[in-house]
Amino acid sequence: MHKFPFLLLFILMAATFNLKAQTDCAIPLDADDNTFKYGEVVEVAGVNKDELFERAMAWIKNEYVNAANKLDADAKEKGVIDLDGRFRVEERNSKGKRQGDMIVEYRLNILFKDGRYKYEFYKFHLNKGYFFALERWLDPNVTEAGTKTEECEQVNDHILEKIAAMKEAIANPEVEEEEEW
Repeated sequence: MHKFPFLLLFILMAATFNLKAQTDCAIPLDADDNTFKYGEVVEVAGVNKDELFERAMAWIKNEYVNAANKLDADAKEKGVIDLDGRFRVEERNSKGKRQGDMIVEYRLNILFKDGRYKYEFYKFHLNKGYFFALERWLDPNVTEAGTKTEECEQVNDHILEKIAAMKEAIANPEVEEEEEW
């Protein structure tokens, strides 16, 4: 009979630990499909779809190596940019000691309409010789679950910086001044 309160306490502690492991990641989790995803529709009044596309392409050329060469030839007519991105994240062990770098890969999709565009950063994963979705960091059955809080913050910070730079570049494009001879 005395074992019941201890068993109940153990179950509550385990459930709390699992919940904490699942909520410590700073990356937003899409409620519909339980994947990490950043997205928004951004209004840009008075700018047509083609101009928004050109502004986004100017930003992409500065941010992504050879990205313009990887787009479909009819991307502008479709009003769609779809590309792959990657960046480094420092990996730390459970004691906080740096173990090395991980390469996080993701997809970026931008759709354009007159006066607005919609972006999504999604399909975050590691390439470990196989596809390792970052959402697995939330799975309590995976060895790394609950220990990747710092890595989650690095991913979140990196993508938020990308989003801010993209919004700024599309809202306020750089105007090239012609040289006077």
